Amino acid sequence: MFGRRARRPKFEAPKLDPDQNRVTDAVRADDYLTPMFPVKPSFGERIRYVSGRSLPPHLHPWVAQDLTGPGATRRYLVRGMLPLIPLLAVFFIIPGPIWVIASMVLLLLIPYAYFLVALTYVYRRHRLLSHGLDPNLLSTREQLRKQQERDDYNHRFGHPPTTEQ
Repeated sequence: MFGRRARRPKFEAPKLDPDQNRVTDAVRADDYLTPMFPVKPSFGERIRYVSGRSLPPHLHPWVAQDLTGPGATRRYLVRGMLPLIPLLAVFFIIPGPIWVIASMVLLLLIPYAYFLVALTYVYRRHRLLSHGLDPNLLSTREQLRKQQERDDYNHRFGHPPTTEQ
């Protein structure tokens, strides 16, 4: 059948326990952080995702990869700044010296960029929760890095580091 898309595999999203705010199903972080998921959203689904809506459950692995994988912060910052560009471009229509226009743009751009960077973790955590995913996936990369450092230390010196003082 020409023109029909292949049926996407079903993906069961993990359930969040409302009392403990954690995933009740056994889900490993590696399941979400590996870029082996071939299922990607269509153009319309991607537009809905960028505009803040949730994607269907079969795309949750892609969402987890998008929010926690390599380049997630960069993608968040670019997606946050793009809607501001047309609004700031309107200031260049206002007659006056360019330094006045540039200072008006910077008065809006600097605090916006500051809060965009400051709320990165909060927004990405919210997006994971809105898709029914474990918000602790954000700290998984940090935990993996610490585990790697611990393993390297054990390999070099042959014993675990002590915390005695």
